[in-house]
Amino acid sequence: MADRLNGKVAVVIDDLISAVGAVNVFGDVDQPWPSVGEESIVARAPTVILDASMGDVESDAGRAELLRDWQRLATIPAVRAGRVRVIREDALFRAGPRIPEAIEV
Repeated sequence: MADRLNGKVAVVIDDLISAVGAVNVFGDVDQPWPSVGEESIVARAPTVILDASMGDVESDAGRAELLRDWQRLATIPAVRAGRVRVIREDALFRAGPRIPEAIEV
C-alpha cells in the first residue's frame, strides 16, 4: 500500500481478511482509502462482501435495508449466494477491543 502511515487502518483490514484465509479483492489498489464504485465491485466478482456502510446497522430493519440494496447487483457471486454481511463500521475501522467482532463476521 502506498502510504502506510495514513493507511494504517487499511493495512489492519487487509491483515484481518488474510487472518481468516480470505483475499481482499481490492488489495492490489495502491491507495489507503480507494474509491470503489459498483462497476468495479461487479468486475471483481467477490464471493463475500463485508458491507461497513454508515447508517442504521444497529437495527434488524436497517441491516435488512442495506442487504436489500445489494439485490440489484445479483450478478455478483457474493450477492447471488447470500454472502453479504452488514457489519458495524467501528468494528472493522477502529483498531481496538472490537477487532474480535470484526473477525467473527
